[in-house]
Amino acid sequence: MKVLHIALKNHWRAYKQSVALRKKGIKSDLYTFARNIREDGYDDIYIGHCWRSSNSTIIDIEELRVAIKHSNPDVIHTHNDPDSIVLDVKRVCGNIPVVHDFHDVYSQLTIDVDNMYNGVEHMACKLADGIINISKTIEKNLLKQYPDIRDK
Repeated sequence: MKVLHIALKNHWRAYKQSVALRKKGIKSDLYTFARNIREDGYDDIYIGHCWRSSNSTIIDIEELRVAIKHSNPDVIHTHNDPDSIVLDVKRVCGNIPVVHDFHDVYSQLTIDVDNMYNGVEHMACKLADGIINISKTIEKNLLKQYPDIRDK
Protein backbone atom coordinates (compact mmCIF):
# COMPACT_ATOMS: atom_id res chain seq x y z
CA MET A 1 0.00 0.00 0.00
CA LYS A 2 1.12 3.54 -0.72
CA VAL A 3 -0.29 6.83 0.61
CA LEU A 4 0.20 10.25 -0.96
CA HIS A 5 -0.26 13.06 1.56
CA ILE A 6 -1.24 16.41 0.09
CA ALA A 7 -0.86 19.25 2.56
CA LEU A 8 -0.73 22.80 1.33
CA LYS A 9 -0.36 24.40 4.76
CA ASN A 10 -0.25 21.72 7.48
CA HIS A 11 2.88 20.21 6.00
CA TRP A 12 4.73 19.26 9.21
CA ARG A 13 1.84 17.10 10.43
CA ALA A 14 1.61 15.42 7.03
CA TYR A 15 5.38 14.88 6.93
CA LYS A 16 5.35 13.30 10.40
CA GLN A 17 2.46 11.05 9.36
CA SER A 18 4.40 10.07 6.26
CA VAL A 19 7.48 9.22 8.33
CA ALA A 20 5.38 7.24 10.85
CA LEU A 21 3.84 5.18 8.04
CA ARG A 22 7.30 4.52 6.60
CA LYS A 23 8.46 3.21 9.99
CA LYS A 24 5.58 0.70 9.84
CA GLY A 25 6.53 -0.43 6.33
CA ILE A 26 3.86 1.55 4.46
CA LYS A 27 5.10 3.59 1.52
CA SER A 28 4.22 7.25 1.74
CA ASP A 29 4.93 10.40 -0.25
CA LEU A 30 4.20 14.07 0.37
CA TYR A 31 3.11 16.90 -1.93
CA THR A 32 3.28 20.33 -0.32
CA PHE A 33 4.01 24.04 -0.68
CA ALA A 34 6.90 23.67 1.78
CA ARG A 35 10.39 23.73 0.31
CA ASN A 36 12.61 22.73 3.24
CA ILE A 37 10.83 19.96 5.05
CA ARG A 38 13.11 16.91 4.86
CA GLU A 39 14.50 15.53 8.10
CA ASP A 40 14.98 12.16 9.82
CA GLY A 41 16.96 10.78 6.89
CA TYR A 42 13.96 9.66 4.86
CA ASP A 43 15.45 10.61 1.53
CA ASP A 44 13.29 8.08 -0.32
CA ILE A 45 10.08 9.98 0.47
CA TYR A 46 9.06 11.81 -2.67
CA ILE A 47 8.34 15.41 -1.72
CA GLY A 48 6.71 17.21 -4.59
CA HIS A 49 6.34 20.98 -4.49
CA CYS A 50 3.35 22.92 -5.75
CA TRP A 51 4.92 26.33 -6.22
CA ARG A 52 2.70 29.28 -5.53
CA SER A 53 2.75 33.01 -5.10
CA SER A 54 2.78 34.22 -1.50
CA ASN A 55 -0.50 33.85 0.39
CA SER A 56 -2.06 31.90 -2.46
CA THR A 57 -3.69 28.52 -1.96
CA ILE A 58 -4.15 27.97 -5.67
CA ILE A 59 -2.66 24.72 -6.84
CA ASP A 60 -1.32 24.02 -10.31
CA ILE A 61 -3.52 21.21 -11.63
CA GLU A 62 -0.87 19.91 -14.02
CA GLU A 63 1.73 19.77 -11.22
CA LEU A 64 -0.81 17.93 -9.09
CA ARG A 65 -1.47 15.47 -11.92
CA VAL A 66 2.30 14.86 -12.26
CA ALA A 67 2.70 14.36 -8.49
CA ILE A 68 -0.12 11.79 -8.41
CA LYS A 69 1.29 9.96 -11.44
CA HIS A 70 4.81 10.01 -9.99
CA SER A 71 3.67 8.75 -6.59
CA ASN A 72 1.18 6.20 -7.98
CA PRO A 73 -0.63 5.95 -4.62
CA ASP A 74 -3.33 3.57 -3.49
CA VAL A 75 -4.85 6.29 -1.26
CA ILE A 76 -4.58 10.07 -1.24
CA HIS A 77 -4.76 11.79 2.15
CA THR A 78 -5.52 15.52 1.94
CA HIS A 79 -5.26 17.98 4.83
CA ASN A 80 -7.65 20.89 5.06
CA ASP A 81 -6.98 24.58 4.71
CA PRO A 82 -7.93 24.88 2.02
CA ASP A 83 -10.70 22.33 1.74
CA SER A 84 -10.80 23.11 -1.97
CA ILE A 85 -7.82 20.78 -2.35
CA VAL A 86 -10.29 17.87 -2.31
CA LEU A 87 -12.08 19.32 -5.33
CA ASP A 88 -8.79 19.66 -7.23
CA VAL A 89 -7.57 16.19 -6.29
CA LYS A 90 -10.85 14.50 -7.21
CA ARG A 91 -10.66 16.22 -10.61
CA VAL A 92 -7.39 14.51 -11.50
CA CYS A 93 -6.98 11.38 -9.36
CA GLY A 94 -9.19 8.97 -11.27
CA ASN A 95 -10.49 6.21 -9.01
CA ILE A 96 -7.94 6.64 -6.25
CA PRO A 97 -9.78 7.03 -2.91
CA VAL A 98 -9.34 10.40 -1.18
CA VAL A 99 -9.43 10.72 2.60
CA HIS A 100 -9.75 14.30 3.86
CA ASP A 101 -8.39 15.38 7.24
CA PHE A 102 -10.34 18.13 9.01
CA HIS A 103 -8.29 20.13 11.47
CA ASP A 104 -11.02 22.77 11.84
CA VAL A 105 -14.56 23.42 10.71
CA TYR A 106 -13.89 26.87 9.29
CA SER A 107 -17.53 27.61 8.61
CA GLN A 108 -18.09 27.65 12.38
CA LEU A 109 -15.03 29.64 13.41
CA THR A 110 -16.22 33.09 12.45
CA ILE A 111 -19.33 34.97 11.44
CA ASP A 112 -17.27 36.38 8.57
CA VAL A 113 -17.15 33.16 6.52
CA ASP A 114 -19.15 33.60 3.34
CA ASN A 115 -21.51 31.15 1.67
CA MET A 116 -18.95 30.30 -1.00
CA TYR A 117 -16.53 28.95 1.61
CA ASN A 118 -19.33 26.99 3.28
CA GLY A 119 -20.15 25.50 -0.12
CA VAL A 120 -16.53 24.47 -0.73
CA GLU A 121 -16.24 22.95 2.76
CA HIS A 122 -19.49 21.02 2.25
CA MET A 123 -18.45 19.86 -1.24
CA ALA A 124 -15.11 18.64 0.17
CA CYS A 125 -17.05 16.58 2.72
CA LYS A 126 -19.29 15.10 0.05
CA LEU A 127 -16.52 14.33 -2.47
CA ALA A 128 -14.08 12.76 -0.02
CA ASP A 129 -14.27 8.99 0.17
CA GLY A 130 -13.48 9.20 3.88
CA ILE A 131 -13.12 11.89 6.53
CA ILE A 132 -10.71 12.09 9.45
CA ASN A 133 -11.48 14.54 12.26
CA ILE A 134 -8.69 15.44 14.64
CA SER A 135 -11.09 15.53 17.60
CA LYS A 136 -14.58 14.53 18.66
CA THR A 137 -15.43 18.25 18.83
CA ILE A 138 -14.49 18.74 15.17
CA GLU A 139 -16.52 15.65 14.25
CA LYS A 140 -19.55 16.90 16.21
CA ASN A 141 -19.33 20.37 14.64
CA LEU A 142 -18.88 18.97 11.13
CA LEU A 143 -21.92 16.71 11.48
CA LYS A 144 -23.95 19.56 12.95
CA GLN A 145 -23.06 21.75 9.97
CA TYR A 146 -23.43 19.00 7.33
CA PRO A 147 -25.67 16.15 8.61
CA ASP A 148 -25.75 14.53 5.14
CA ILE A 149 -22.13 13.35 5.51
CA ARG A 150 -22.78 11.12 8.54
CA ASP A 151 -21.69 7.94 6.71
CA LYS A 152 -18.20 9.17 5.77
